[in-house]
Amino acid sequence: MTKKASTKQNEPDLSEISGIGPKLQESLREAGFGSVKQLAEANPDTLAKEVDGVGQATAKKIIKAAKKLSKGKTATGKSKSKRKKTKKPAKKSIKEQIIDELIIELQSADQQIALGAVDQLARIEGPLATECLVDCLEDKRYMVRLQAAMKLGERGDKSAVDGLIKSLSDESLFVRQTSAGALDTIGGAKATKAIRKAEEDGLLMGDLPKGKKL
Repeated sequence: MTKKASTKQNEPDLSEISGIGPKLQESLREAGFGSVKQLAEANPDTLAKEVDGVGQATAKKIIKAAKKLSKGKTATGKSKSKRKKTKKPAKKSIKEQIIDELIIELQSADQQIALGAVDQLARIEGPLATECLVDCLEDKRYMVRLQAAMKLGERGDKSAVDGLIKSLSDESLFVRQTSAGALDTIGGAKATKAIRKAEEDGLLMGDLPKGKKL
């Protein structure tokens, strides 16, 4: 990568961005996003593509938080105006705080902790939790992807359909089959059409197509 992290002492640090733990900070820096400014200017598609474990929803959340943090600082590291300096930041709800903590747990190198975070997210109602579960479908660990697909099927949220359709091409047969089951549970013409096509392409059969694995 040709990007270089900013070394300005007055610039806010990545650790100040909500939902970014030590592991994700390291991954962001390795991908060339070593400063809040770089994240604030990043494209969600690029961020999701270049950083392991970051999906579209998480990428948008990180960029939004980086922009908010960046705008609150000037070149001297102080608030841009007295008005902003005295203005109280919007307080996050308990649900949002819990989700932020679970996002950090999803980044854990311990798979059991990550799987536990998936289970906890599945118990939280609302679109934000669903978005995080859809992001889990892109995790590098197939067990995390498998668990996320199963939980999304149980939720029955139609906003997860696009993510589950994408998972019908997952390298793991188990993930593909579980995603198909989730889509079947959620229902709808789009989901049914995608399942039918995956069946025709042999992606849901017990005999693995060339280049695929469990």
